[in-house]
Amino acid sequence: GDEVVSPVDGTIEKIAPAYSNPKYEGLQAITITGDDGLEYKFLYVTPKDGEGQPIVQEKDRVRAGDPIGSAQNRGAYEPSGKMKDHIHIEIRDKSGKVVDPTPHFKRWRNEGAR
Repeated sequence: GDEVVSPVDGTIEKIAPAYSNPKYEGLQAITITGDDGLEYKFLYVTPKDGEGQPIVQEKDRVRAGDPIGSAQNRGAYEPSGKMKDHIHIEIRDKSGKVVDPTPHFKRWRNEGAR
């Protein structure tokens, strides 16, 4: 899949299955604790490059723009096979409350692709 980069400076906190449901075995999630104190969770991202080589592991430091993995083939897990590859990004504050990602996406877009 396409390369996925970190949008923030931070630390890889967790690499784990995206879901506990065996139907989705193999789908992964990468969680980064940003230096800004927010938690960024990327679902459907494997911590490997296109050749299957590891890019990151838990406790690695990353900077904005660093590769963290590759988007996974999400469509392979749906009966129709028609779902397009994509990732989900969840942002949470220190208390675990979901944060509106809109201002973050706008800032990242304005900063340009890295």
